[in-house]
Amino acid sequence: MLKISKVNIPLIHQVIPIIDYVHAELDNVINDYSKLAIVRHAAQNAVMVIDKYYACTNESVMYRVAICMFFFLLL
Repeated sequence: MLKISKVNIPLIHQVIPIIDYVHAELDNVINDYSKLAIVRHAAQNAVMVIDKYYACTNESVMYRVAICMFFFLLL
């Protein structure tokens, strides 16, 4: 969040990897049975919301451009 808050307008190629990281961390919480059931359930609900909005990005041309930019930056 600090990376995004330092710029006035975060760009999609910066946000997508962060969303992936948050999703992975929520998956870890869901699968951690040492956590309370209500915490795991809240994480599961959060994943459903993230998936809902992430699915919208797949329909966007900007998403595809952002993914290309992201991989270009990795080179």
